[in-house]
Amino acid sequence: MSVKLIAYSQGVAGHTPEDLLSHAFSQCYQKPVSIEAVLRNLSHESVLEHVSFSFDIQVSRVCWDQIVRHRVASYTAQSHRYTDIQEADLYYYIPSEVIANEDEAEWIADLKANYKIYKKWRDRGYKKQTARYQAVFGVSIIATISFNLRSLLNLLELRTSPHAQEEIRLFAEDVWQEVKPLFPRLAEALEGKFR
Repeated sequence: MSVKLIAYSQGVAGHTPEDLLSHAFSQCYQKPVSIEAVLRNLSHESVLEHVSFSFDIQVSRVCWDQIVRHRVASYTAQSHRYTDIQEADLYYYIPSEVIANEDEAEWIADLKANYKIYKKWRDRGYKKQTARYQAVFGVSIIATISFNLRSLLNLLELRTSPHAQEEIRLFAEDVWQEVKPLFPRLAEALEGKFR
């Protein structure tokens, strides 16, 4: 899995994202407010929608299917309808449960065996869009995704939960580590809420 922050709202006239939050919040009352006022009123969530982030990611299809459930976001992903799945696209995410049971080598061997089934159908001349039905969810997806801060905090709240599936929980934790330095005061206010 990989998560890389590639762009974010710079704020008003090149200031910080926290400055942009303060600016947006000040519109409600038509007077300047500090980031502390925003933090005291985080339930005023429309303000959070003015700050946005874009990430380049690579995750398994299993994780991707969970990410896109967060509907207030923008997604542009690799199409397995138009691009051939390559052996290099096999996603070697190995759940800790598999590692704990010392089944890692067999796990990888099964991924490779499943890829050979997809490849067999492509080699027979079937279109990518047809052969992809034989691809497993262990194939990676490469995508660019964008969230506003409100939607991102919702994703983090749900997907850093101990009840979330391991890969998306790790994905959400990596996202938080990418954005946390941009919001030192917000990160402090949310300390412990996300890993």
